[in-house]
Amino acid sequence: MKNIISIISVMGMALTTQAQDAAKVNHWYVGINGKVGNVQEKMSMRTLGLNYNNAIRNDVPVTSHYENKTSFGADIQIGYFFDKKGEWGIATGVMYRTHEGELTVNNMRVQYQSTDHNNAVYRQVITAQGPIKESLKTTNITIPLVAKFRKQLSKVVGIMIDAGVTYSVQTEVEYDSRATFDYEAIYKYAKNGDGGVVTVYDNAIVPDPSDWLITKAQYQRTKGDGDEAAYFKSLQAEGHNVGLNESASKSGTFSYKTGTIGILFQPSVTFRLSNHFNLLVGGYYMYQNFSNSEENLNKRVTDKIGSYNSVLNTTIKNRQISYGGTLGLSFSF
Repeated sequence: MKNIISIISVMGMALTTQAQDAAKVNHWYVGINGKVGNVQEKMSMRTLGLNYNNAIRNDVPVTSHYENKTSFGADIQIGYFFDKKGEWGIATGVMYRTHEGELTVNNMRVQYQSTDHNNAVYRQVITAQGPIKESLKTTNITIPLVAKFRKQLSKVVGIMIDAGVTYSVQTEVEYDSRATFDYEAIYKYAKNGDGGVVTVYDNAIVPDPSDWLITKAQYQRTKGDGDEAAYFKSLQAEGHNVGLNESASKSGTFSYKTGTIGILFQPSVTFRLSNHFNLLVGGYYMYQNFSNSEENLNKRVTDKIGSYNSVLNTTIKNRQISYGGTLGLSFSF
């Protein structure tokens, strides 16, 4: 009989301890979430011709087309729930996201004042042969600061909602370009005060009939023998910045300004695994407005044969919306 009473007493003490542990509020929180989703980017772009000296009659786009692929990422948070029930709190941490896409600019043609290898002034004409395409891989590191609300709906199931802001620490884009350009030239000659001949910049929409036109159209009009590529190569060998179907397949990196502010909304359903661990399944929505630096804005897409800078340099602002699903694990203590 005594043994039975002892067993009952021990079981009662164990149940009481377990109930106390279950009722205990864990105020500190550590969580990690994986993210999979989509990104929409809307870019406001500066007219490309603004970066070229005395540019005229420029057929340049101010918009572009961006095709997105799947986005991946993760975040880790540490937070504290400050009320007695442990339902309201704040958290911060670090978030990493990466996504790939393709940027297309349909056309580009610029005519501007330049100087050649002999320091002679002339009119440079650059025309993209087909769309300019760039394969992009963007990585973004941000610091979130969110208000958190959690509530246990049953013994197992609960909810957790994050809402707050994000601070961009780094946004870097790796690009691979695929583009070809025609580089043509127009020389205008005039007499100087000494009776000699110098070159001057012809800024008329229609070049003067006396100009020396190193253009594909002019060669086809006057020669028409199909050897325009060889003609351009011969002048290129002499030092002139002219050529047809010159490739500008380049790789590089581009960075937006740091310190931009975004918003984050991240609701989750929680599943209690123990008194300290929870599984989180949910979704997220983010809005981030990236801006460009003045240094980037002044870069030309191309000027000399073989040179190339990403068309992202002409981006004034990039409004980025991200959304998708999350899967994570949290630890409370």
